[in-house]
Amino acid sequence: MITHIPAGLGVLEAVFIALLQHQLATSEILAALIGYRALYFLFPLVLACLVYLFLERWGSRRKGSGYD
Repeated sequence: MITHIPAGLGVLEAVFIALLQHQLATSEILAALIGYRALYFLFPLVLACLVYLFLERWGSRRKGSGYD
């Protein structure tokens, strides 16, 4: 199940922890990575949903206005 997650959950985290463990605490690195994943995957999803809802509403208004 974990391998089906984009970017392979665990691989990116392991690389960042290995490279940055001497400069930052592991908890700080993981918090930054969780934030990164939230922005990288959830922000586009929310944006796409808003655009979809806008287009649906705009389409329903055009349909009812007689411009078909």
